[in-house]
Amino acid sequence: MGETYEITEMYPAYLEIARFQNDKRDEQSFTYALSAPDKCPVCGATRERFKSHPHQGFRPL
Repeated sequence: MGETYEITEMYPAYLEIARFQNDKRDEQSFTYALSAPDKCPVCGATRERFKSHPHQGFRPL
């Protein structure tokens, strides 16, 4: 649950705080953390090849 909680609860709140404080570096970091890639930067697998894991977020199939 840890990573799921971070992505669904903590990161959106941190992103809003960064925007409120006009902290562009943190805003960019949390924006990146919340966006799922279209393809894996390591192996090139497309998003369709990923599935959600209840404890570890998105992983290749």
